[in-house]
Amino acid sequence: EDLADMQMPELVEIARAHGCHPAIICLKWAMQRGQLPIPFSVHNYEANLRAAVTERLTDAEMDVIAGLERNNRLVKGQVFLWPGADDWHDLWDEDGVIVDCADCTANENIDHERSRRVVEAARSV
Repeated sequence: EDLADMQMPELVEIARAHGCHPAIICLKWAMQRGQLPIPFSVHNYEANLRAAVTERLTDAEMDVIAGLERNNRLVKGQVFLWPGADDWHDLWDEDGVIVDCADCTANENIDHERSRRVVEAARSV
């Protein structure tokens, strides 16, 4: 299942218990792990920071969040799609194959054979 991190039921439930948005829970989690997140918001920047450092997550909540890894991409990259691309899967070489598109194939600046050799070399490592 390919869920956005803010939609994961466990994260949403922890956020409800703390009376805040799941993004604040992610900030708390990162800070309690010793990371320095940079929350971005054009509004309430200081409120986001204050919320992230007050009322720590419990050890049990930290463990739940640590176990949420689903091997999903956080940024799927739809904004980078070219005309004619079906969906964000075309952006990623999920099976080690670089997807060709009409625009890319016509681009003489792209050495497709070299790209394929690079992929094959990476597979053999």
